[in-house]
Amino acid sequence: MKYYKLKISWEDAKNKLYRTCYIPHDLYLGELGYLLCILFKTKFEHAFMFTDHENIDYVDDSFDNEEEIIGYKVVKYKKVKAITALKKYPKLQFIYDLGDYYCFDLDLNVKDYFDLPILYPIVLVDAKGDGIFEDNITGLRNVVLDGSKDPNDYISFGKYLGKNYNFDCKFDYPLINMALLFGRDEFDDWNKIAKENIDDDNNINFDTNHKVDA
Repeated sequence: MKYYKLKISWEDAKNKLYRTCYIPHDLYLGELGYLLCILFKTKFEHAFMFTDHENIDYVDDSFDNEEEIIGYKVVKYKKVKAITALKKYPKLQFIYDLGDYYCFDLDLNVKDYFDLPILYPIVLVDAKGDGIFEDNITGLRNVVLDGSKDPNDYISFGKYLGKNYNFDCKFDYPLINMALLFGRDEFDDWNKIAKENIDDDNNINFDTNHKVDA
């Protein structure tokens, strides 16, 4: 199975919030969007979409009310391969939350790939920045761009992130990739993944019932 290198960067601060991954050549665009929502620590409270702002808007297949996406051309991405879309539309971006409008650049390197015998949904190899602040893009901008220490900016999903919150956290890539492989739905705290999922005998325990589905 071939995996191609993809860097996903927050448009507002590309060097401070990003994920670099390898994605399988047969990954669907909807699956990619779902996985990015996990890796940027969203709560799945809002829609996500892919757009190049010129030719195409791929929207969530769950939309059943055109008024919810008024102004966008509705093209369902359930059967669209991510690699195909990224090659065809080099300016394609990933958008989360059509209100706050978190916008991420997608940089695909088709010359950088490798083969894996096991099917990972995505392989995270580099990352910077803890994740988005749900329902608080202004707070995230203040923290990331201006170094704000105001507690009112450190709110995500209506909750204070705590006085010890560290946006520039560390990532345990092998464990995160194992979690993605076995179906962990979301990461609330990167540093607690190991404690929550490794037992006394060093066995990894994840919910294996979940399947990647946009």
